[in-house]
Amino acid sequence: MHLCKLDTSVNYHAAYLYVLRTGSKHKYFVQRAYSKLAHGHDHPKIGPLQKDARRVAWQAGVRWVTIGAALILLLNIVVTIFVTVRFGISNGVATLYTGDCTTISRVDSGLHIAINFLSTAFLSASNYVMQILNAPTRKQVNDFHARGVSLHIGIPSFENAMRLRKRQTILWAVLGISAIPLHLL
Repeated sequence: MHLCKLDTSVNYHAAYLYVLRTGSKHKYFVQRAYSKLAHGHDHPKIGPLQKDARRVAWQAGVRWVTIGAALILLLNIVVTIFVTVRFGISNGVATLYTGDCTTISRVDSGLHIAINFLSTAFLSASNYVMQILNAPTRKQVNDFHARGVSLHIGIPSFENAMRLRKRQTILWAVLGISAIPLHLL
């Protein structure tokens, strides 16, 4: 792969990922060029990669958050089924262990720490995606400014949620509502 010649038909993001995977000797130069392009530095023959780089970054973040949330849900389902099958439920309560108070207290504390850790991870992931959904794109900001309407940038805003696309608003509201039980339980 010859990286010294700039060709406008090359997908530079794909080339960058290829260089990272293969450990090419041109790695430093490709990383430097891609970094400049990804941060808005235009090249006369290539143009900026800013839009593609940002899209890939936030989509990857949302993808990982979704996978994490799905794993937390799967873990909760598996533990619920295991406890139900292994220990049974009597009057809506499963007895996991019967013994001295010190041991039960330690097990109880350990379980609460694990549950709080998973809840915090889920809440953080939900907050991340809500911020992504609530942030206007450059095009949206330009469109709204052309109409004389301002948008909030850098902060979560109910006004932004109501002004942006319906799909974004619905997803934002669902995530916000799903976070409420975590605070109450």
